[in-house]
Amino acid sequence: MKQTKFVKKHLFLLLLIFFASIFINAQEPLSIHLTEKDGLPDIEFYDLLEDDNGIIWLAADKGLYKYNGRTYELLEHPLKRGRSLFSLKKDEKGRIWCNNLAGQFFYIENDKLILFKNFEEINTLVDFYLFKNHLIVFYIANIKIVDITTKKTIN
Repeated sequence: MKQTKFVKKHLFLLLLIFFASIFINAQEPLSIHLTEKDGLPDIEFYDLLEDDNGIIWLAADKGLYKYNGRTYELLEHPLKRGRSLFSLKKDEKGRIWCNNLAGQFFYIENDKLILFKNFEEINTLVDFYLFKNHLIVFYIANIKIVDITTKKTIN
């Protein structure tokens, strides 16, 4: 008898918690849903990165965009082959780096897209890393290490 009373009491409490949880809403994280109506300049994005100043950089199908929270700005370079840019990374100086399918590597300095190195033999998307003062590029069965200051390349 005591056991039945105990089970009924706990079952009632469990059902009360279950039904109350249906009506209780958790806090939603702060997010902004941007669409083309809000001025989103592209529909395909490959990477994004926030820099030290709170600027959001978007690597997209149509190029590299700078987003300051209100407007988008497309950064171009006259020697850039192709439209798309990929793999946003930040170096120790706070510069943003990216690359394209044509083997070109760029960085941003003073809100300008600067061509750092053009590897003619690379014609696909490759991984790269920035370590200290070096750009390290991995492709096929090869690794290239480029001194960022002198642009000297070691295979």
